[in-house]
Amino acid sequence: PARARVLRERLAASGLEGRMPHDIEKASMSIAFEELRSPLVERALRRDGAPASTLALLFQYAGTVPSELVERTLGADGLAWLVESRLVERTGDHCRSHVRIQVADGAWIFCDDPGGGEGSVMRPGPTTVDLLAALPPLRDARVLDVGTGPGTIALVAAARGAALAVGTDIAPRAVALARFNALFNDLPVDVREGDLLGPVQGERYSVIAAQPPYVARPDEQPTVAFLHGGQMGDEIAMRLLSTIRGSILPRGVAVLLFDSPVRPGAPIHDRVRSAVGEGDIDVAVFNGPSVAPDMQAIGYAALHDPTFGEEYARTAVRYRAHLEARGIDQVTHSLVVLRKRADASEEGWTFGMPVPFAAEWHEIAPFLGGLDLIVRTDGDLAAAQVRPHDAAILVRERRPTAGAADERRSIRVDGPSMISERELTPAAAVLFELFANESSVAATSARFAQAMDQSIGDVLPLVLTFVRENLGRGLLVPA
Repeated sequence: PARARVLRERLAASGLEGRMPHDIEKASMSIAFEELRSPLVERALRRDGAPASTLALLFQYAGTVPSELVERTLGADGLAWLVESRLVERTGDHCRSHVRIQVADGAWIFCDDPGGGEGSVMRPGPTTVDLLAALPPLRDARVLDVGTGPGTIALVAAARGAALAVGTDIAPRAVALARFNALFNDLPVDVREGDLLGPVQGERYSVIAAQPPYVARPDEQPTVAFLHGGQMGDEIAMRLLSTIRGSILPRGVAVLLFDSPVRPGAPIHDRVRSAVGEGDIDVAVFNGPSVAPDMQAIGYAALHDPTFGEEYARTAVRYRAHLEARGIDQVTHSLVVLRKRADASEEGWTFGMPVPFAAEWHEIAPFLGGLDLIVRTDGDLAAAQVRPHDAAILVRERRPTAGAADERRSIRVDGPSMISERELTPAAAVLFELFANESSVAATSARFAQAMDQSIGDVLPLVLTFVRENLGRGLLVPA
């Protein structure tokens, strides 16, 4: 513990956590495979020579670094401790790390190289960041991280002040690494070995997070625990969903992020509902753009052979043939949000929608509130107050030679957001503007009836339909 504390202080002082990426790092992020971009990234880091760049080269890009540079930042004793622990190997005047280190909310997370083999523990990546952003506030929450890997989400939960942070994983090496990370960071995380919810049977949590393995595995492909979710890819995710109900506290939330093959006639939100079962659980599924099977095969094969050699070629063809044999033409990247109702006698709703960007909790929460309004009676909805989403901009446009009657009206989105743009009729544009000022749906309906020179009895059903439709799109939110 004393050594860990010293190393944490020196890592923090190095500036590694707040390091701004070099231009080549930012530009090369569009290149999916690290092996293709890493030579130029390493060149930029070596030329920089700053302590944070040196440590990034050592711990994040698996580069060979002069021992003298590491000693300047971590101290001769700090490097000696890492070598003694066999986390770092020293050969002559240079050293190389056997582990990767990622930083999340001030927690230093030791993990494996992504190409480390069947037993390797996946490092937190972009999808982990997306999952963390989709979680509700964790302070004082009882948090469960299912399939914790190196412990990332459980560690972040503890760092953010969770009342309880528990992680489970079926892989012994993942459990060992997560426990090591908890000790290294001096964070109270309880890590248990076992399959999915098995280690926490009988316990309930206010926040459950999971990124289950979701890659479809060909029969002849060796199973990689953090990668493969079954022959279709989503079997483990669906098995988790089928048992999760009893682990969620009333008003609690479970958030899962995984890929699932598109099945004609069986949308993912219906399959999630079937797995969860009917009753007091609300189901919201936010679907990102689908991924073509060719790109899936390329990505999966690159994990098995980062050198893009003969094994890569064989594996890519094997995956592609498996996807074709299973009828997998498209895969959707889905964020599943389950919310348990406070009253067990209430029936939960089910909803699914495409989103152009990763959904974050500050947008998910009002959207869930909007779905609650959608299923209420007409009278309750008329009494409710709604307003336009903060990112929604009402746009009017026409050609210079056209008249006002030829204007087109639409909702555009200001910056990245989970809501989608749409065209509006002239009447819908008037109604959308009115919602920025009125106290209730009923009051807005009265103003709209006056503007349209109609009776409120004629317009109210149309307004209620408009409100429900746009709450479902996220363009309107509860005020």
